Amino acid sequence: MRVDELKRRMGDAIDVQWKSFLLVPEPKIRSLEKFSRYTESWQRPADMEPAAKFTTPWASGATPPSSSFPAQMAWKASAHFGDEAQQRYH
Repeated sequence: MRVDELKRRMGDAIDVQWKSFLLVPEPKIRSLEKFSRYTESWQRPADMEPAAKFTTPWASGATPPSSSFPAQMAWKASAHFGDEAQQRYH
């Protein structure tokens, strides 16, 4: 069951507190080809989840991210704009 559905069913009976973890804590240089193949693997779990929004593997010629730290900082910063803003970012 997805968290949004659980919150809808349970209402104020539960309080979800998000915890975050860096998936790639140290910068790691990956080739564009290797990173593109890695993002293709996201399709399998997305196929198992009807509400998944994954549609396209990495198709850009841009250098792939080397760490999950920038995305983590952006998510944490979104909290300063309130719960609703952070949920939209999430």
